[in-house]
Amino acid sequence: MKHNKQFSYIILVLFFINCKPVQPFKSIKEQRKGIALIKKELDISKNQLKQIKKEDSVLFLLTKSLKNSVKPERLERRLDSFYQKRYTKKELLVMLELEYIFRHDKNPDIELDRSKKPNQGIDITNVDDGSKFLDSLIDKHVKLNFKNKDSLK
Repeated sequence: MKHNKQFSYIILVLFFINCKPVQPFKSIKEQRKGIALIKKELDISKNQLKQIKKEDSVLFLLTKSLKNSVKPERLERRLDSFYQKRYTKKELLVMLELEYIFRHDKNPDIELDRSKKPNQGIDITNVDDGSKFLDSLIDKHVKLNFKNKDSLK
């Protein structure tokens, strides 16, 4: 029974880690304002703007970042990598989100590490390993207070 609870716990945490909320614009008007802000703040060509206009999630992250004081140079750097095919759309979204998260750092050094192969990542072979890994993540990043209920009372 204990292993079922651990397995359920792991599945639940992995589900929440992998879920990305949809963040669309609330209206077409808000989207147009976002595009106008991007045109005004970023130094990008019409063709480049046309390319990202198709991607609502990219527009949303750019608008959110510009509204919340992310330096345009940092966003342009990420967009340039995307235009030069060094980032996929998913990688661009992740890097834009990281630029947003670390917007107050003076000199963030965030870059993708393509030197590692996927099989060199985390190796979880059983439930106990997964449970230990998730517990260590939660201990480092989330402070939760749980009270154990005694089933005999």
